[in-house]
Amino acid sequence: SPEGELAAIVLDNLTQVDQMRAIGRNMRTPSARRNSLIAVGAIENTLLALEGNTDELPLAREFAGSFIEPAHRIFVEYDRLSQRDIQSAKALLQQVEQHDLPRISERAEKVHERVHRGTMIDLQVAREMLNLGDGE
Repeated sequence: SPEGELAAIVLDNLTQVDQMRAIGRNMRTPSARRNSLIAVGAIENTLLALEGNTDELPLAREFAGSFIEPAHRIFVEYDRLSQRDIQSAKALLQQVEQHDLPRISERAEKVHERVHRGTMIDLQVAREMLNLGDGE
């Protein structure tokens, strides 16, 4: 059922969110930790907005597969690399911390907006109908 599939997507991905949060807390610098926790929070908010919203099942599938999966992979590989003291990896780690994490936040927030777009359109239409009734 769509309800079951959506619930499974949300649950599986919240597990990945928990792993990402744990990795984020151990990042090398305060700004990296902050950026990672903002990114993880944005992903989590989007998942929670999708929860129970079966109309958005295609979006949930897309968000899980083409967004959360690679974001999770970035966290896991970052974690693996940062635990080893490899001089040549420092620039790459810094790139993830300063560039990739904020981009992950932005993209998750855009999807969050998409989840609510239909409701916003419905509200706007209802408001316009009321205005028409007022003879404006």
